[in-house]
Amino acid sequence: MFYRDYMDYHSDRFEDFSVLIYVNKSIVGLIPANRSKNTVYSHQGLTYGGLLLENFDAVFAKEIMTAVEKFYKDNGVIDFQLKSFPSSYPQFQSIPISSFFKNSKSKIITTHKSLAIDYSKGVKIHKTKLKHQRKGLDCGLEIRLDNDFKTFWTAVLTPMLKDRFQTKPVHSLEEIEQLHSFFPDKILQYNVYLHDKILGGITIYNKGSVVKSQYSATTLEGQKNYAIDVLFLYLIEHYKNSGAQFFCMGTVTTNDSLGYNPGLLKQKQELGCSIYSQQIINFSLHD
Repeated sequence: MFYRDYMDYHSDRFEDFSVLIYVNKSIVGLIPANRSKNTVYSHQGLTYGGLLLENFDAVFAKEIMTAVEKFYKDNGVIDFQLKSFPSSYPQFQSIPISSFFKNSKSKIITTHKSLAIDYSKGVKIHKTKLKHQRKGLDCGLEIRLDNDFKTFWTAVLTPMLKDRFQTKPVHSLEEIEQLHSFFPDKILQYNVYLHDKILGGITIYNKGSVVKSQYSATTLEGQKNYAIDVLFLYLIEHYKNSGAQFFCMGTVTTNDSLGYNPGLLKQKQELGCSIYSQQIINFSLHD
C-alpha cells in the first residue's frame, strides 16, 4: 500500500506530503502522508500509515522523530493526524504509537472496530454460516478467481452501494483495474456464480501475512442463495491453507451516534472475526 504505484492512483485528490528519511544517503524510513492547510495526515487515501522503519531501534527512532517534528514545524505544520495500523496487523514494520511525537499533545479522535480472524487462534464459524454454506453449495454456486472486476463493479458492487447507502466504491472501475495491472498477484477478484450469472464477489488485497477483503457485495438473488457466506468461507479456508496470519474484513464504522453497524458487526463475528482496535490520533505540534 505504500508503493507509489498504488498511492498515485488518487494523486489528484490529495496534496502529497510524504517524508523519506535518510542517513548518509541511505533511506531508513518513510511516512506516507498528505497535507491539507496546516495539518498533515498519515495518508487519508490509505487504510493506515505512520512511521515505517527498515529496522526498529528505540534510540534511533527517537532521533528520527525529533528530526521529523522539526521538519514539520519548519514547514508550518500545526497538527499531525495518525491513522494507526489495526491492532491485528503485525507491527514489525511500524513504530509504536507511544513513541510518536513524545513531546506533543495527543488526542484520540476515534477508535474504529476492525474485524479480523487470527488463524493462530483457530477459526470458529457460527453454525448459521455453516448452514448457509451448505445450502448455497447445494443450489449450485460456483466460485471463480477470474479477476473480472468489470462485471462485479457494474452488475453488483456499484448498484448495491447506490441502492443501500447512496454512495459509490472508493475506487472507480478504471482505478481498480489499473491497480490490479500493477499488482496482479496482490489485488484479486473472486466472484460467485449461479448458472454463469454473477451473484456476488469479494475483492482481495493479499499482503502476505495479512489478507484483506477490500470490497464484498451481492445481488438480491445472491442474498437468497447465501452467495457471500459461501464465498467468504471459501476464502477464509483458502488463505488459512496458504499460510496467512490474519484474514481482515475491515471496519464496521458508521457516522451515526452509535458509531458502528451492529448488523455488519454480527455478520463478521459469525464468520469467525474478533474485534481489534484502530485508533485515529491527532498530535498537536505547536508550542
